[in-house]
Amino acid sequence: MKKWAKESFKLLSKYVTEDIIDKSLEDANLHLRKGTKEFLDDLSKKNILTIIMSSGIGNIVKGFLQNENCIYSNTIIVSNFFRFENNIPKIDLDDLMATTNKEYIRIPEKTRNVLQNKKACLLFGDLIEDLKMINKEKLENTLTFGFLDENIENNLERFNKNFDIVLTEKGDFNNVRQILEM
Repeated sequence: MKKWAKESFKLLSKYVTEDIIDKSLEDANLHLRKGTKEFLDDLSKKNILTIIMSSGIGNIVKGFLQNENCIYSNTIIVSNFFRFENNIPKIDLDDLMATTNKEYIRIPEKTRNVLQNKKACLLFGDLIEDLKMINKEKLENTLTFGFLDENIENNLERFNKNFDIVLTEKGDFNNVRQILEM
């Protein structure tokens, strides 16, 4: 996966511009899970640190959340960001995040230091590997949610073994808000 991500981003680097990213956000058929806006708003009102970790293009993740009016001061996005210098894209190909290495260590040190003082954490993922995004041993109470949307029959047992709560195909953040009584 890491090799594939590196090759993909190397290819993208030849063609991507800030204008292309903006246009892709206009044309994209992206949707938030139901209840996501309300959930992020709840977290913001309670000033709960929210880390969004993505192996995709961070500029698109951030732009999408901004377009949806659901990015807040308590939100940190950890992803693969293109930097632009004179409209020339720059990205560290040796430090790309792929689905297989979305790990706690990738969270900025300053934020990890804040996390050290937390006693509880919520983690959401749609891959079992997403559980590596948090250092579960350092938190007294970590509640993990797994979103299982595809191949439910083949993956349900594995998800149930690894996540505390598994939400299948119609599961959304309204369900999460009910479970957490928000």
